[in-house]
Amino acid sequence: MNKTPFQPTMVMWLNVMTACRKWGDVHLGRQAFEQAIRLDSTESAAYVCMANIYADAGMYENAKEIEGMIMTE
Repeated sequence: MNKTPFQPTMVMWLNVMTACRKWGDVHLGRQAFEQAIRLDSTESAAYVCMANIYADAGMYENAKEIEGMIMTE
């Protein structure tokens, strides 16, 4: 995404995160999450998607941490 001739949007990052959830790619999902919240840290969909990526991977403590971030934003 960093080499595209245009700026990535929130929708693009959320699509990457959705694909990461489907394919179980926690590492890339986290990278996409970080980019998404740089664009808009108040976008709750990014937090929910990241929490779901962690939960699907069995990383429940990480999922709880992200869910806690939703409450503080």
